[in-house]
Amino acid sequence: MVSDITSTNSATPLLKGPTAKLRQDLKIYSGPSNQENGPTWTLHDPICNRFYRLQWLEYAILSHWNLGNSRAIIDAVAENYGLQVSIIQINEIQSFITINNLAVVNNDPALKTLLRQHQTGKTGFWQWLLHHYLFFKIPLFKPDKFLQLITPRLEFIFSRIFLIILALSGATGIYLTARQWDHFKTTFDYFLTPQGLFFYLIALIFIKIVHELGHGITASRLGCRVPTMGVGFMVLFPILYTDTSEVWKLKSRDSRAAVGMAGVGAELIVAVLATLIWNFMPEGPGRNTVILLATITWITSLAINLNPLMRFDGYYLLADRLGMDNLQERAFALARWQLREWFLGINDPPPEDFSPKRRFILLIYSYATWIYRFLLFLGIALLVYNFLFKLAGIFLMLVELIWFIVRPIYKELREIWMKREKVHLNHNTIATIIVLTSLTLILLIPWQRQITIPAILTAKQQVRLYPPSSSIIKKLHVTKGQSVTKDELLLTLSAPDLEHKIKLVESNINTLKWRIDHASSNRSILEESGVMQKEMATLLTKKAGLDAQKARLRVTAPFAAIVTDIKTGLHPGRWLASTETLITLAASGPPQVHGYISPAQRKRVSTVGTATFQTNDTSQPQIEVKLSTADPIGVPFLDHAYFSTTFGGPIPTWSDKQGRLIPISPIYRLTLETVEPLPNLTFEKPGQLKIQAEGESILKILWQQALQILIRESSF
Repeated sequence: MVSDITSTNSATPLLKGPTAKLRQDLKIYSGPSNQENGPTWTLHDPICNRFYRLQWLEYAILSHWNLGNSRAIIDAVAENYGLQVSIIQINEIQSFITINNLAVVNNDPALKTLLRQHQTGKTGFWQWLLHHYLFFKIPLFKPDKFLQLITPRLEFIFSRIFLIILALSGATGIYLTARQWDHFKTTFDYFLTPQGLFFYLIALIFIKIVHELGHGITASRLGCRVPTMGVGFMVLFPILYTDTSEVWKLKSRDSRAAVGMAGVGAELIVAVLATLIWNFMPEGPGRNTVILLATITWITSLAINLNPLMRFDGYYLLADRLGMDNLQERAFALARWQLREWFLGINDPPPEDFSPKRRFILLIYSYATWIYRFLLFLGIALLVYNFLFKLAGIFLMLVELIWFIVRPIYKELREIWMKREKVHLNHNTIATIIVLTSLTLILLIPWQRQITIPAILTAKQQVRLYPPSSSIIKKLHVTKGQSVTKDELLLTLSAPDLEHKIKLVESNINTLKWRIDHASSNRSILEESGVMQKEMATLLTKKAGLDAQKARLRVTAPFAAIVTDIKTGLHPGRWLASTETLITLAASGPPQVHGYISPAQRKRVSTVGTATFQTNDTSQPQIEVKLSTADPIGVPFLDHAYFSTTFGGPIPTWSDKQGRLIPISPIYRLTLETVEPLPNLTFEKPGQLKIQAEGESILKILWQQALQILIRESSF
């Protein structure tokens, strides 16, 4: 039947008839060959700029529509084209003409029908906003005259000589860039600065304008009108667009593909020239910005514009290459039909008859698109939730989930319900029942009797030693792996500033002591003896504090231990900051395992029984451990950075002003002892702890996690 393709051979006016007369402004163009290599035609409605693909039968009927009588049309089509036409097909064409407003409105019933369609299609502002905030377009200007002016002047771009020059420029640019590759890579750090982000935005706008001009110039060169250019908003993020729907008038698929690829092609031209120019530009923001034009911008364009799973350039290129107008609608209809057949065995005829190879391609495309869109819309819903204030975020997230995920599922279930009379017990339904029952049991039966949590194997007692203040190394007394006793000297430090303060205080003490000793011989000094005694006490207290600081410059072992780590580069004369880790000590004896567990998991863990610890090095054997203690309150901050999501771990955290890793959700620490003796541990070993726990169903676990997130996010 007629297909709406909304995007050629000289135009031929359609003939009008006395009944449901066709508008005289409608045009028909020769179209590409269909899947059976038969001819097609394209019907263009210039008022709303829509295009409809006509097969041979539809074209034959419309060619004789001026006869105005169904019998006359049937006879004329049979005589001139040798095709058999039924009254039903004539009525279908009549409905198509009426629904799409292709007929002349010259009487009250037709006018009332048109007004009724208009009223039905009208939506209020809020309803429109609800349906269109995800993506809407704003036309900015009509570029057709501008494109017709500049296109002849850019004809050289499409010449073979230009392509050869471009290829040579690209090879030269790559060769020169490879010679200074290290410098080329380091330039990207510039774009992490505010100035760099500004120039990134400028480069992005420029390259997207070039992209859209590529589409427009190529379409204009092929004789197509470009009615509008403008900006679209995808989840309120602006993107440029060019209306090149008239390319559907082109008979050649290669010509339409050229328009579709022109945007990316224009970006590639800019990238090649930018790569070459970068090698000759002086240092500065301009040179750094050129790198974006040479790399990131066109790579992201390839990833987005050539993605056939969304309605961008890649989708129309794929549809054209497959020779299928309305690719997604037809592929999705086939995919839904196939699911019904697989799961219910309804034995309905397929919506269209495709070859096995074509059917396989369309099914793979449909299911890949559904999975991609599910993840995309879920991501957009979370994005909307996180970037808007909470109440609006929750509302719009629910809209996303309901409109794009729940609604299509509901519509398909409703379609199945309407066909319930056709559903009978057969191999398909039996297999579906078995699968659904199995999935239900997997979700409901409490077979989850093992909890896996992040954990770390570490010494029973471990300490990291820091300088008491900024200081200089005088002597390092130990080596890595050495055993030390309690209070054994590890490192001797000196602090020139501290020494100066001590000497100054000692000098003040000696001066004050002399004055006190000679107070009896001087009456004026004797009267101040009480004040001097208080000052002496203050100086002695200060000296005691400075002596204590000096004593801490002799770094000693707080307990008998093994030196597990020494900071590299420690040598006499090196200055140290007070935040530098110098030496790590681990107590000799059996190690412990520390694990981090959620509140829901903690309720299921028994205080008796054993567990197993597996390091990240799976070639190492598992270690049997038993629970020693469980913290009664959640940990305020994460001791081990290994497990933070900031460093690729499984526990979500945020950093406070002191740089501590604060868990986003409450977690508790478990301490476990090894069942069998192990050799002394010289370094920490992260891994996973597997604990036997009370059984719990997957559905309950998911519900608890969802409830926990809901409670956490419900505070406004």
